Amino acid sequence: MCKETRKTLVWTSVTFPIIILLICSALTLLAEFSHGQLIKAQGYLPVSSFNFTMDNSSTITDDTSNESQQIDNMLDSENKPFITYSNPIYGFDLEYPADWSFTESETPPNATAYSIVNFVPPISADPNLGTNLMVGIENFEVGQTPSLDQYARSSIDAYRDSYANFSLDSVRTNTTMSGIPAYEIVFTDNSAEITRKSIDKGFIDEANNRAYYLIFNADNSTYNQFLPKIQDVFDTFNLVRSSLLDEDTGE
Repeated sequence: MCKETRKTLVWTSVTFPIIILLICSALTLLAEFSHGQLIKAQGYLPVSSFNFTMDNSSTITDDTSNESQQIDNMLDSENKPFITYSNPIYGFDLEYPADWSFTESETPPNATAYSIVNFVPPISADPNLGTNLMVGIENFEVGQTPSLDQYARSSIDAYRDSYANFSLDSVRTNTTMSGIPAYEIVFTDNSAEITRKSIDKGFIDEANNRAYYLIFNADNSTYNQFLPKIQDVFDTFNLVRSSLLDEDTGE
């Protein structure tokens, strides 16, 4: 009995430290493994979740903040009031955004179709300077004034021949401008190596053998942001008596 007890005590005295050692080793390995897994998990967290210091020579460019600022500028521009532009020479007036600017064009000699005035938004809303609204006119010989449908078709043909990768989005002849039946053409192209979208809206002034047209174009990415304001300009276009008619009639 004493012999068995002695064997038990010896086995216990030998194995117990070994068991303790194994348990400690296991706990150490487990702790190291968990720490490694934590570091790996942190590798998938966004950089903004860590605190770090940069030296003064480092620069971070945040493109999203620039885009947000541009959108804010556009929204701010949309809230600006409209003011009146009048052109007694060519007999029309319209309302345009107060923060936009305009440049009147000189009439080329012997020209039958030409720009009268161009409107552009502020640079803050159009940093690429790719947005423009033009008001133009085309004069016809007496007896050669086309119908609205014919004029719209000839305009589309001219765009198709002039612009690279021209794509017609829509065309209609059931709208109005200044109470007169009008056409509306929407198209895209990339003639300037960027995709641009345009809307051309105009009408035939049959009594005076001329067509009036307003053409707005912008980068495809910003077109829809400007469009509501452009539609407001279209809606306010008003045809009045032209001083050119007074010259023609001698009044």
